[in-house]
Amino acid sequence: MIDTFTIESSLLILSAIGILVFRWGFRTLPGEGWQVALAVPARTRSADGRFWSAINLTFYGVIAAFAYGLACLIFMFLIGATAQPLFAAVFFAGTLLAVAIPASKWVNRVVEGIPGHTIGGAVFAVMLSVIPAMTVTGWIARGLGVPEFGPMILVAATSVAYVLGEAIGRLACLSFGCCYGKPIDDCTMMQRALYSRFTETYRGQFKKISYASGLANRPVVAVQSIGCCVLFAIFLVALWAFWKGAFSSATVIAIAGSQLWRAYSEFLRADFRGRDGFTLYQGMALFGAGLSLVFASLYGGAHAVVQPASAALGWLAVLRVEVLIGCQALGLLIMFYMGRSSVTSSRIELFLHAPSRN
Repeated sequence: MIDTFTIESSLLILSAIGILVFRWGFRTLPGEGWQVALAVPARTRSADGRFWSAINLTFYGVIAAFAYGLACLIFMFLIGATAQPLFAAVFFAGTLLAVAIPASKWVNRVVEGIPGHTIGGAVFAVMLSVIPAMTVTGWIARGLGVPEFGPMILVAATSVAYVLGEAIGRLACLSFGCCYGKPIDDCTMMQRALYSRFTETYRGQFKKISYASGLANRPVVAVQSIGCCVLFAIFLVALWAFWKGAFSSATVIAIAGSQLWRAYSEFLRADFRGRDGFTLYQGMALFGAGLSLVFASLYGGAHAVVQPASAALGWLAVLRVEVLIGCQALGLLIMFYMGRSSVTSSRIELFLHAPSRN
């Protein structure tokens, strides 16, 4: 029998860590100094060799990399804890990642017509890929003689890991100044009543909110900070359901909860999301929420494990060398793929220090 005290105390510890991290992020990341994390010199330079053009790597990419890597570790922990075959889990999750990473750019360009990334579009593409990916995973697993796995467990573990990554990923938006809320002065009376105490102010001319909408230094609805809290709360509840063995419930809580929040939060945002009043992203989110019920119905009766989840087995899975290296490699890929700035450049000046005359 699962130790209920251990589960609930672990959730309390996670809650405390989340509060500390988010509190720091909400206060710090909208500031001017949290845009560019690293400037990498390129090959081109001035005639005298002093000035080098550079490629900017943003804190958006750094935080997104951390979010992806941590979500991957959580996924492996849950898979290990429920004694699922490693091959089936990695192949399934890897297939979804192979869809999500490029889709974040493709969907953004189709919907908004500009370079950038959209997690909402990536999630929509992944949701459409779950059933085909699970079908192919089953075929290959049977062909290779891989032990039986629980499709619902894989979907639930992916869903729980995703919603944690989404919660942390909102901090990346705070640093970049994207996905920002409406100015509180432009909100309806009801919205001002609800959100007047929950605002954030972005600073710096290179924040997207500044060059795209001219809203730097103005209080806006703290839609990203609120989103962090809502999504993290959904993660905790979904994790509790997963640990109790309610895999279908964990999936619906994580996916439907996060997508319904996305659909609602679009009404609070001021950045360009498409030309329709009810945006394509909102339609994608509602469709994804409905798909979570389809997944629960389709896979809910198939479980491959009957023993309680084991934290010890989960840690053994996470601490495998190949898992740690794989998660770090994924993080580096995300940092360079999503973190390379397409809207800013920089120039580095090289010079010699005056020689000391001792």
